[in-house]
Amino acid sequence: MSGRRSGVKKNKLGIYVLLCVVLFGLVNCGRKRWPSPIVKQEQFSFSDIRIIRNGRSFQLMGKVLGNIHNLDSIVLQMETGDNICKRCPFHPNYKVIYPVSSPNLRFKGNSFTLIYMSKSGVGNIMRIRLLGINRFNTLPPVYSNIILVKE
Repeated sequence: MSGRRSGVKKNKLGIYVLLCVVLFGLVNCGRKRWPSPIVKQEQFSFSDIRIIRNGRSFQLMGKVLGNIHNLDSIVLQMETGDNICKRCPFHPNYKVIYPVSSPNLRFKGNSFTLIYMSKSGVGNIMRIRLLGINRFNTLPPVYSNIILVKE
């Protein structure tokens, strides 16, 4: 009889092992990626950008359309020089990063004002572009139109 009991114990052990393997296999089924943001709901863009220049400083004013809460920072890119080609590719030679918490970047609703103060002057002619950094690093940065600024 002891031989029969050991056979039943082996069968029970085999059933438990098989049950564990099946349950473990079911737990591991499915997607193996982190959830990704829904792009259309998480994007933003710039519009209505205008500049007021005052000597060595200027103010950029504009609007952020879309999900403004995903804006992590704005990068002010500037291309300065004496003979800037209006239709040439944009090659910034200076940039300033403004986190949304910066005192030089203010928001009122979806409108913003960015204040730039130059230490050495801003030259006579320049082109400016804003670069918006999304808080989701899987989404690409957002570029504004290039703006030609004259004194």
